[in-house]
Amino acid sequence: MLLLDILSISEAQLTRNPFYLDSGYPLHFGRNLRNHLAHENASVNILSDVPMQKTVTCNKQKIASEKELTFSERSSQRLLFTLFCQSTKCNRHSICSRTRLETVKYLVEVKHFLINVRDIKGKTPLHIAVENDCREVVEYLLRHGANTLIKDAQGNIPLHTAIYLKFVDVSKVLLEKATSFDANLSSCGYTSLHVAAEVGDLTLVNILIEKKADVNFKTEFGETPLALAVQNGHFEVVRALISKKAEINVKNLVGDTPLHHASREGSEEVVKLLLDYEANVSAFNDDCVFPLHCSAQQGHMKVAKLLLDKNADVNIQTISGSTPLHLAAEKGYHDVISLLLEHKAQVDYENHNKRTALHCSAERGHKNIAKILVEKGAEIDKKDAAGSTPLHLAASRGHGDVVQLLIAEGADIHAEDSSKSTALHFASSMCRKDIVKLLLLKGADIFKVVEFNITPFRIMISNGLSDILINENLNINFTDSTGCTALHLGALFGCLPFVEYCIQENYNDIIVKNNEGETPLHLASRGNFQHVVSFLIDKGAEIDAKDNNGHTALYFACINNYKDVVHILINKQTQDKLDYKERIQLLIIAITKGYSDIVNILFHNTEFDMAELENEYHLLQEAVRAGHRMIVENLLKRGFKINAEGDSYTPLHTSVQFNHLSIAQFLLSMGANQTVKDKEGRTPLHLAVENNNMEMVETLLNAEADAFITEHNKNSMKDSQSVNHRST
Repeated sequence: MLLLDILSISEAQLTRNPFYLDSGYPLHFGRNLRNHLAHENASVNILSDVPMQKTVTCNKQKIASEKELTFSERSSQRLLFTLFCQSTKCNRHSICSRTRLETVKYLVEVKHFLINVRDIKGKTPLHIAVENDCREVVEYLLRHGANTLIKDAQGNIPLHTAIYLKFVDVSKVLLEKATSFDANLSSCGYTSLHVAAEVGDLTLVNILIEKKADVNFKTEFGETPLALAVQNGHFEVVRALISKKAEINVKNLVGDTPLHHASREGSEEVVKLLLDYEANVSAFNDDCVFPLHCSAQQGHMKVAKLLLDKNADVNIQTISGSTPLHLAAEKGYHDVISLLLEHKAQVDYENHNKRTALHCSAERGHKNIAKILVEKGAEIDKKDAAGSTPLHLAASRGHGDVVQLLIAEGADIHAEDSSKSTALHFASSMCRKDIVKLLLLKGADIFKVVEFNITPFRIMISNGLSDILINENLNINFTDSTGCTALHLGALFGCLPFVEYCIQENYNDIIVKNNEGETPLHLASRGNFQHVVSFLIDKGAEIDAKDNNGHTALYFACINNYKDVVHILINKQTQDKLDYKERIQLLIIAITKGYSDIVNILFHNTEFDMAELENEYHLLQEAVRAGHRMIVENLLKRGFKINAEGDSYTPLHTSVQFNHLSIAQFLLSMGANQTVKDKEGRTPLHLAVENNNMEMVETLLNAEADAFITEHNKNSMKDSQSVNHRST
């Protein structure tokens, strides 16, 4: 309807469709359109997609008559495709994007279109003409008052756009109209000279300089035209700017000078030019980074040599304490390392983490760099702030070739960091299998204890590296400080091949206990490792063995709801070893926690005294109190009484008291007695009212609860309700 309204405003001004491929195709606009629609004229055709709506919006007046449309017809209606493809622009913008000077003249002089109107991207016809390098159109628009200072959505005036695109002729035309080159800034504070310097257009740079553009004007980030030219490697532009007194050592917002930029980019000729004009090799930025750091970190050896030849300090440190040697070693730049060492770089200089260049190369796996540094006298067992040696770092990162090199050069494989960890701890923790083998071959201590009684041996088993222990035929007959043997650890981490190996080689007694009184079977059960549990039992493990707290392996399996392990343990336990009291306690735990499968297994494999369970342990009450409906159903199927009393309550009392609505509904459906009173004479309905549980009250009343039955104090349910209302 919005489209129809717009067309109605146009009335009958347009009587045929100038935008359709068939110029003779009828399309009725304005009132004519509405009249035809009202009479359901099927021959009427409407072009109502989104691009057309935008075209209509941009052109509220008619734009053509039979005579006026001849120009578009001569162009084979290519304008139509432009309008559809560039529906965000109005006609004057689209026409300016092509060299159609006569069309532009017609729109400006005959139709009096506004010359500085913007499209949705903020562009004027002048912007569009500039973008398409239409010099004649640009000149015409300028003669008719086009504003050269209007910025598009990106903050660019037409001149900036022309320079960015390196349209020299158009730029010259615009420059003739420009009055100030430093006042009209684009986004980020760029002047025309900044733009020309960045794109490297020497001709435009020279023109702007001749027109007195400020060569030292700074952007919002503190960059001068010289800095931008340097960053982009435009040597001739750099030379031109320097010749016009551009500041050589000017800093941007983070303290970088043009020499920093050139050193980082690796432009040898630009660096040489800057140095010839006395650029400061000792200039540093906010992070105390010097030009030599920049070249070393990026691997620009020739640039680094130029800086060193100008007496740059080879051992200068950044704010983090890194020297150029640290940075080059970290990145692995062999030729830069050699150059720095030739200029007397100190190999053992420490950064603020007390790391040397050897630490950096070892951690990153640069074997050749590490070799050079060691040959130059680097301390091979130097420790950083965490106590790590280069060997620790290489082992942790999995750089086997570096580990081999360091060991061959005499690195101490037993060296400890601040947590007492060795390289073997690191390699085992990170599952560096080849490095673990290498360290073991070189005699690393597999039982070295660190914090929390952690040994490489324990780490290897936990990380699935036990095959190394088996294949290397190591002596594993030991007991750690917690009393755990190799068999304990194999069971703890569920490593069946290693458990089998320990039993086969007779390393440990299968019933041996650790300091907590736990056997390997306890640990395997606690970890839910069914195959290990079965194997240990088959090899003679005692199922009824108890730890220091009196718990068996079955206890750990039950409390963790490991039904498969519970099933194995119960099936393999002989009746003469059965602990009836333990089974009751496990049943109570399973009911309380809601472990239905465990409850079923225990009932199926144990001859319980049902009366004892009901009257002494009140298991149905426990299930209701815990809110486990499935177990409640299970117990009732096994013969538990639905109206059995426990702790003065029936199960229905308990479900109401603990607000287990679904259980209450189930109990009622099974015939629970609502009239039974507790020791205080209250029925379940009384409890529901006292608890102000209206949903429960409604459930009980729907089950025909007696609302007039009284408590010991002679209050009926309605009386209790009245008391509750008064109290609230």
